[in-house]
Amino acid sequence: MKLWMYVFVGFCLCCNLAAAEEFRSKRDLRRFADTFMEHIVRSDFNAAFETAKAAWGVPQSTMDKVAQDLKKQLPKNMKRFGRSLNVEWIRQARIGESFLRHYYLQRFERDAVAWYIDFYRPDKDWLINRIGTLEDTDVLFE
Repeated sequence: MKLWMYVFVGFCLCCNLAAAEEFRSKRDLRRFADTFMEHIVRSDFNAAFETAKAAWGVPQSTMDKVAQDLKKQLPKNMKRFGRSLNVEWIRQARIGESFLRHYYLQRFERDAVAWYIDFYRPDKDWLINRIGTLEDTDVLFE
């Protein structure tokens, strides 16, 4: 799972709080997060980040690099985890009224990778804050 983590730690550090388009409702946030994760589970990383592009002011070159890095890691991940089966929405968590996080499990044949998608609301609209993977899944247990 560390392989996924390293790519997204760098991505999150570079891209925190950038947004080109805003989300109006929590339903919009969930719809985006579900679509993003559906692309990830199909290993269609370009489509996943294309989905995020309109809502996240991250430079296209940065998204392309992350998508390429994920594609390069795919054979190693498949060898370790097996093929990607599906995605499971776990829950949402919030901090006050300003931060919202969606948790997902990308299920593989032999393991699962926990993902999070964070949103921040500085005013009335929501912005993508971070997208990444969790190395420690303990936070998912309630």
